Amino acid sequence: MEGDASYNDTATGIIYVPDAQYIDSGVNHKISKTYMEATAAPAQAETLRSFPNGSRNCYTVGGINKGEKYLIRALLLHGDYDGLPPVVFDLHLGVNFWQSVNITDPSALLQAEVITVAQEEHFAVCLVNTNSGTPFISALEVRQISSSDVYRDVNQTNSLVLGTRLNMGDAQNILRKEFSFPFFGFVAGSSPDELFVCGRIFMCRYPDDAYDRFWTPFSKLPYWFNINSSETIQRNPGDEFQVPGAVMATAVTPSDNTSLLLLMSSKPGPVRPEYYVYMHFADFDAPSPNRTRLFDVYVNNEVEASNFQPNYLLSTHISLTYDLRPAVEYDIDLNHTGGSTLPPILNAIEIYTLLSLPDTTTYENDGSLSWLTHLVQSRVVPVSAKHHASLVNMLVDAMMNLKKMYKMAKWQGDPCSPEKFTWSGITCSLSSSEQRQRITSLYVPLNLSSLGLTGTIPSDLAKLTAIKSL
Repeated sequence: MEGDASYNDTATGIIYVPDAQYIDSGVNHKISKTYMEATAAPAQAETLRSFPNGSRNCYTVGGINKGEKYLIRALLLHGDYDGLPPVVFDLHLGVNFWQSVNITDPSALLQAEVITVAQEEHFAVCLVNTNSGTPFISALEVRQISSSDVYRDVNQTNSLVLGTRLNMGDAQNILRKEFSFPFFGFVAGSSPDELFVCGRIFMCRYPDDAYDRFWTPFSKLPYWFNINSSETIQRNPGDEFQVPGAVMATAVTPSDNTSLLLLMSSKPGPVRPEYYVYMHFADFDAPSPNRTRLFDVYVNNEVEASNFQPNYLLSTHISLTYDLRPAVEYDIDLNHTGGSTLPPILNAIEIYTLLSLPDTTTYENDGSLSWLTHLVQSRVVPVSAKHHASLVNMLVDAMMNLKKMYKMAKWQGDPCSPEKFTWSGITCSLSSSEQRQRITSLYVPLNLSSLGLTGTIPSDLAKLTAIKSL
């Protein structure tokens, strides 16, 4: 978004702000109304920022509570702004690979989402050029997940990357436009390997969902019945998924009263993904001696849950975890039992891939920027400027000011990790004691003759305890 004006999304009440304060590289573009109308895209997708220069360009979002969970989402609508699709590039969460983005349809609105625990007091989201087109982004959203009970599989070392999140049986809000998710396939029965595109008015999200998750409607199959309830769906205290009541109030059942079949496939890739499948249930029919709903859950013909009985007007959940080898398809079958008089039911489903966070950022003391504040305020600048691209603590502004002052646009993300993106002028080595990268030398030649500098070099430079050359 250009300029200083914010945008208030009237459908959600969420305020979107221009991104210039979070990044100092890239070029702004505005896509045509034709693509906005074709995709029913939200207003925040009308503009984008592309990154024709540099191998890695990073957003830095401060004000984060370290140790708490957050949902981070990138929205991408190419809109043929440069006439050069397709585009392939990578997203990194800090120093770790998040996912690849593959844009083949310029009218497709793509979301990339991860649920993660904050390792620092900021998030760095990086777009990495893979020499297959120019990386770009339409909007970046960060939502705090305040409850520690929600998504207990997410911790300091494991994050969850969204594959799909579906609101089953929501026939009213179905979209006719479809797209293929870049790394994940989810289908039902024998329908094509496609998912519905997201649009602001076509899904359940904030304020119905306190965490602003996108619940995409899914209800187009001739062999499924859509059912719903006007009653309020309750949740148990400490419910792990906090699925909105509006999502749980719709569901699907099989038209043959016997079996709900879901197919899950993994597209070929360099690693074997680990999938986390969360299925959400609530029954709309009160149980009675003559009305029972019992079913088994099979995965590739192996029983994972037996005689499962959803609670009446109360959210219940089944969690499954699987390793899928590349190009392998799994069948998830909800099959009614012999003693059941009602068919299986499914209200919602979420599927994620596990994202391990093996790489660590540069040592925090090397990343402390307190001395940079002194530099900026007093205009005392040493012949070299130490940066830590994790940009820890509250001094992001000081870092950005110094980068802009000396046009150090190549300094993006963490200074030491990953190794192939180490900043120019900086040498790093792995510390055996901290098991993290340390900055061991800094050399950034600057012409200071015209700056009228006075004062002394700040004593805080002594905090760079691993430095050997300055």
